[in-house]
Amino acid sequence: MKTELKFLKILSIGFTLLLILTLVNCNNDSCDDPNGYEFHYLLSDTDDTLLIPYTGNETLRFLRMTPTDTDTIIYQGMGKDYYVNKVIDTRLDCPETYYYEGYKIVFKNQDSVNTGYKIELKLEMIDEQSLWYYIYFLNRIFSHETAFTLNSTSYGGYLGSVTFENLTFSKVSYLQRKYNGIDEKMYINKYDGIIRFELNELILQLIK
Repeated sequence: MKTELKFLKILSIGFTLLLILTLVNCNNDSCDDPNGYEFHYLLSDTDDTLLIPYTGNETLRFLRMTPTDTDTIIYQGMGKDYYVNKVIDTRLDCPETYYYEGYKIVFKNQDSVNTGYKIELKLEMIDEQSLWYYIYFLNRIFSHETAFTLNSTSYGGYLGSVTFENLTFSKVSYLQRKYNGIDEKMYINKYDGIIRFELNELILQLIK
């Protein structure tokens, strides 16, 4: 009986030491840096200047069309604000921190509540090569990768030259989204920026 107890005691101690060594080795192997790892996705000069033709100081003029009337709506750019979106992932043994650089431009409309107080544009790197834009307007979000929608004729929403209200735009692409179950579109190119919103309650057409 004593021999069995002694054997169980030795076995228990051996198992405990093995468990401790395993955990130590696991921690050492899985986390070389106790502060975790950082990943930085930064805008380049090309990303910043060529893909969306806004400096942030433009005045955008749109023709507003509804079922009953038309009007000219003016949105004034409020400048370009750079930011870094910081995301921390603590699910791994080593925490990972991601920094996504981008910028935001807000075009404000001071005069009319009915056509939306602002149009907000954001461009943000989401990895080393992918730059996405996000356009917020009247509770809608239109977003996609700029390299596809603005540079590729093989993109599914690419239209080429399009004429709206007697104005012709070249290399136009569109994004389609559902809002309250209804298909709505936003048209864009890299020369004029936002060209047209086709929403359920109104249409906004850029005036060049």
